[in-house]
This record gives sequence, structure tokens and C-alpha cells, in this order.
Amino acid sequence: MRQRGHKSSASLSVVSVTEVPRPEPPRRLSREEKAIWRELVASFPAAHFHGSQHLLEALVEAIGLQRFLDEQIKAAIASHDEKKRLAALILMQRHQTQAIGNLGRHLRVTPRSRYDRYSVRPTSGLPKPGEIGLDPERRRLDDNDPDGSGSPFDGAA
Repeated sequence: MRQRGHKSSASLSVVSVTEVPRPEPPRRLSREEKAIWRELVASFPAAHFHGSQHLLEALVEAIGLQRFLDEQIKAAIASHDEKKRLAALILMQRHQTQAIGNLGRHLRVTPRSRYDRYSVRPTSGLPKPGEIGLDPERRRLDDNDPDGSGSPFDGAA
């Protein structure tokens, strides 16, 4: 039964958690494009593409066309086709690659779109400027400093 009268503020503040289903590929996509769709959707949380299925569909179609163009270019190179056709295929491939990049960025599926440029730590194995000239033992991270935020000069020498 339903509660009579006004709802309390406590009952209004409770949010019901419902599982968001993963979007299914549209019927009009080809078999290969449906496989691309399922692979992309499976690699992200279920609600990641909620409300942007049209962009996801455009991305999947762009990836399918890119793969087709790759095959056409390989066949044109192998059969020594005329240079105009090969140049046109390469130009189409370049435009398709740009479209995939733009759609991927808008859907936040590229690695670059998932990181804040100010919080990414350097991945270089080179010493930091303050560590030049130190022996390798002093460059190691301290066990008490797992995130590497401290200086090599913080601990006892």
C-alpha cells in the first residue's frame, strides 16, 4: 500500500538504484558492425552510452567503413591499381580516421579523454630534474611514500 499524506524529506532523498541495461545494436547495422558495437559497449560501464546511442552508431559505422577502406587499399596496392584510385582511397581513409577520432573523443572512449592533463604522472624512466647526479638507490621510491609525491631528499641520507 501507498503511504497517505505528505512524503517526508527522508523518503524523498532516497534514490532508487536501477540497473541500466547496455544498449543493443540497431537492427540496421551489419553483422560486423554489430560485433564492433557489442565490443565497445562491453568495454565500458553500462550507463556510459546512455543517451548517446546515435553517436555510438555513427562511430561504429565509421569504424566499419575504415576497415573496409583498409582492405580496399591493401587490394589496390597488391594489384598495382592506378595511382589516382589509390590516392582517393588513402584520402578517404584519412578523413575516416579523423571522424573516428572526433566521435571517440565526444563519446569519451579514447584514453586521452579519460585523464586530466594536470594529474597524469610522467611515465618516463628518465630521472627527474632534481634527481640528476644521484645514485640509482636514492632515486627509488620510499616504502612510506607509495605515490611518489615526496622528494628523494625528504628521508635520511
